[in-house]
Amino acid sequence: MSESLGSSDLRNAPDAHLEGVARLVDPGTAWGPEAPRARVVEKLLAAALVVAAGTWYPVVGGLTVATVLAVGLSPVLLGALRHFRGATALFALWLVTIAAGLVLTQVADADATVLPNVMRDGAFHLLGVTFGIPVILWARRRWSDPAVGLFFGLGMLASAAMHLNPVNPWKFTLSVPVAVVLLSIAWMWRRRWLEVAALVVIGGLCAMNDSRSMFGVVLMTAAIIVGKEWRDRARRRRGRLTRRGSVLRLFLVVALLGGVAYQLGQALALEGALGTAAAERSARQIEQSGSMLVGSRPEMGATFSLLRERPQGFGFGVLPSSHELRVAKIGMSGLGYDPNNGYVERYMFGRGVEVHSVVGDLWAWCGIAGVVLGITLLVVVGRGLLVRIVDGTASALVVLLSLRVLWDLLFAPFYSTMVFLTLLLGLLLSARTVAAGPAQEARASSV
Repeated sequence: MSESLGSSDLRNAPDAHLEGVARLVDPGTAWGPEAPRARVVEKLLAAALVVAAGTWYPVVGGLTVATVLAVGLSPVLLGALRHFRGATALFALWLVTIAAGLVLTQVADADATVLPNVMRDGAFHLLGVTFGIPVILWARRRWSDPAVGLFFGLGMLASAAMHLNPVNPWKFTLSVPVAVVLLSIAWMWRRRWLEVAALVVIGGLCAMNDSRSMFGVVLMTAAIIVGKEWRDRARRRRGRLTRRGSVLRLFLVVALLGGVAYQLGQALALEGALGTAAAERSARQIEQSGSMLVGSRPEMGATFSLLRERPQGFGFGVLPSSHELRVAKIGMSGLGYDPNNGYVERYMFGRGVEVHSVVGDLWAWCGIAGVVLGITLLVVVGRGLLVRIVDGTASALVVLLSLRVLWDLLFAPFYSTMVFLTLLLGLLLSARTVAAGPAQEARASSV
């Protein structure tokens, strides 16, 4: 297996500009004329697999090209799991969750309606994330983390360009792929000002294109990156070189920043800074439910009502009964939302169950196992973000994706989150430290 130039070698590069390029291609023995061809092929294969994972190109329904390739190469790819803390357990939990969803579908009531194509697609989508994580981990052992992010982002961008949303291309199609590409490039050069500049561009595009939630995530990411850099510089001036701090204290700071970002975003939306449509919609949601958050996510009412009515979940592709449909509508009505507008029947329950929450969707499709997986994802992402901020290794890309995924786990559908969730989980898992071996094996491109 080829291993490329270590991080210490990159820091000693004579030219700062060449350093950024070096981080992209990881030059060294893997690319030199003396390198075995197999090593070069390995790196190119890793890059191609990551691009395919980002593209998420379907073969049949929810089955993608990347999933087919990853399953076929699983004897090779799964070996990477043992080199990252918690990767094997997380991979196994995804498989158990998929199996639980299929069993739940099979034991559904005799009079329940099951949509076979929806069942198939749902299981394949979860399988895509399950096998996408080893793809990212295997690539991280052959490329730097910023390069892996860039390859994945280019795949996302290629897919987005082919399927632009006609209503709002930036909000519904381009925002995350563009953010991944720009922030990966900035990460590659190890320049905080480049990351902040990229965030300003992304935030400006969000503000101009009625993307309220993404604007809030970008705003909070910028605050964390700038605040952390300012704190580190202050410590260096005082001669305190340690970069470690209290995870609990940082959690409180991040929570406070989240509250400030929410209030600022709400104020900007109401003032029309994010567009007239966003201002009118925000005012209407606050008037209906007393909160922009609750008013914009009435599916929460349906989720909690159905959870009380049917705690075991539904299964992949299982339609709720007419009674369960009424229960969901009652829950939404309790939040000041009028559910009798066709949205509930067509979008939420027209093709199985979709409650506009990753954790909620996992519960609906896979029952208790889905809840366990959802809570695990919240812990893995939340803890991973805090630890990386504390030890100074968090890039703007990791911070932004972590904040976006934490939001989506509670307030966005699984289908709109699954692609970049795969990238984030692959980047967040920490490499195990080894006593001997090549430099990159030891560091495994730590985030």
